[in-house]
Amino acid sequence: MTRKSSKRIPRPVRHLLAPNQLDDLVVQPRLHWQMLLAGHADQQYQLSIINLFNIAGSIAYLADKNSLGDKFKAAQEILIDSMNAAAMPTDDEMQFVGSTLNTADSYLGVQSRETIRDAIAFVKGSYQGQPA
Repeated sequence: MTRKSSKRIPRPVRHLLAPNQLDDLVVQPRLHWQMLLAGHADQQYQLSIINLFNIAGSIAYLADKNSLGDKFKAAQEILIDSMNAAAMPTDDEMQFVGSTLNTADSYLGVQSRETIRDAIAFVKGSYQGQPA
């Protein structure tokens, strides 16, 4: 008696970032956030955090999670406005940006390497794929 072949289609394997790769992506903006909390309103620090929100927002956009993308965009706008005004964000704004940074950190931690690669390409303007 012969055995029937399975019609089950295997799922593609998701490869998450290695911890050191995730650290490379998130640690510098985290350190810059700590410097902002200490009162050092350096534009490079703010740009580092804005770039992290840009990548996380792109992933949210590509995954059609618009409410999450809007949260990342709002945090970006707070930092951009404070850069343009050459002033620190208010305490409420800092709290919002901090909680959004935690959300972005967690969100990036569960994304596959391919998704993060696509988001970075999207941010750079060289994305060739289709949104999921």
